[in-house]
Amino acid sequence: MAQFYNIKFLKEVEGLSQRQIATKLGISRKTVSKYLSQNAAPTTVLRKRVYSLPIW
Repeated sequence: MAQFYNIKFLKEVEGLSQRQIATKLGISRKTVSKYLSQNAAPTTVLRKRVYSLPIW
């Protein structure tokens, strides 16, 4: 969620392009584009099943 706000800040305040934001944060341009097209921060998804082995 912090990354969402960081991307929005870099675009709106600093005026960086999507390519510059992706390079600066080390993420995909597709991810930057996805976050910029959303109006609200993504919510966390709660998993219903644990996929790890139990420690005995």
